[in-house]
Amino acid sequence: YNTGLLIIVTAFISALVVTLYLVTRFRIQWIVSFIDSVPVIKSLLSGRMVDLSCYFKSLICGGLVKPYSVYSDINAFFLIQFLSPLLLIAGTLFLLIQRKKKPVAVSLCLIALTLTDLFTFGMGFNPTPDKRDFKPMTPLIQELMELDTKDYTFYASDNIITPDLSMNYGIRDFRGYDITVSMLYQRFLFALFPGTTPILGSDGGYVSARPDMLPDLVTASITGIKYFVLPFATNLYTPYNSKYISSLRLIGTYKSLSLWENPNAKPMLYLADAIQPVAENKDALALLLKHDPQLLNTSLVAGIDESGSFDNSKIKLTRIRDRAGEYIAEIDARSDGFLVINEPYYPGWHAYIRGKAVSMYHVNYLFQGIKLPSGSYTVKIIYMPRVFYFGLIISVLTALIIIGMIIRQIN
Repeated sequence: YNTGLLIIVTAFISALVVTLYLVTRFRIQWIVSFIDSVPVIKSLLSGRMVDLSCYFKSLICGGLVKPYSVYSDINAFFLIQFLSPLLLIAGTLFLLIQRKKKPVAVSLCLIALTLTDLFTFGMGFNPTPDKRDFKPMTPLIQELMELDTKDYTFYASDNIITPDLSMNYGIRDFRGYDITVSMLYQRFLFALFPGTTPILGSDGGYVSARPDMLPDLVTASITGIKYFVLPFATNLYTPYNSKYISSLRLIGTYKSLSLWENPNAKPMLYLADAIQPVAENKDALALLLKHDPQLLNTSLVAGIDESGSFDNSKIKLTRIRDRAGEYIAEIDARSDGFLVINEPYYPGWHAYIRGKAVSMYHVNYLFQGIKLPSGSYTVKIIYMPRVFYFGLIISVLTALIIIGMIIRQIN
């Protein structure tokens, strides 16, 4: 093979992978239309891509993931996710076979494929629906967008507002929208929805067992669910609903739907009134299942020795930065305290006080928190998984080695 052919093959594979990525991200309906227009392909793919994906997810999530209805866009999404790495692997193997004949050209082509890989899989394959696919802007959606859903979340069952729809409009749904949801979160849903088995839908979001199922208000408040979209207005059809609604404030009604505010919801960052130690984190879940209203003022902390209450009137918390994966606050404390962060406890989160790393604790089973000493200082909570930097170092060293090999071959 001559150098020109190696470059042509590499350019073709890179262009094809990048094109598939861009189409999947911004024009996935093109692939859907193609699959639907070819009966043979549609028959071959029908259910298999989704079933295979659900199989692997069920292994990871302990069997809580169940296969659901087959959607063409999901088939298209997973087809490209499988096809893209296969193209890159095939191209890499082709180049490695030719490395002895054209070492310099092969090295340059491998760098090109590596950059293609980093671009496509580093950016991610999350589809961005076309604006024409959005449902109309309803008064209810408009109201939710104007409320404080950056610091709080809202609840609505699947038949009212789906997780992907809320994501498109930029409003925070307590269910999130991720195809890999941690087991910690899944178990927490047992406490949020008493007497139910939490399951994941094909989109990764929580699937309600019943359209009229309502979260426990104590656990919902701890979770930060401040707004409820409920399928009834003023006609409360059960005594439970009547008792439930008495704790909420009506914001507005929209035909058969109503929007309510929960005044007890906890924000993203808040000072705990009191803490109660638990021997293991699973013990916190057992206490949450009791739905004791006292839990609104007492945070359950695993791995901590002390307990007691705090005088939060002596602690001033000023939030100076709030963005995804990073929170910075100024603290002016005349006594010790405890800061709760309503982000799920997950490897990669770190907390710093005066620039020094401090221990983070499991709080209320799912969330996290840190001790606050007295004094004036800055607190920084950031999501920065070390495995990312480990991979980055490996990638940079590999690139330097390849460049060194090229320079050596040229000389």
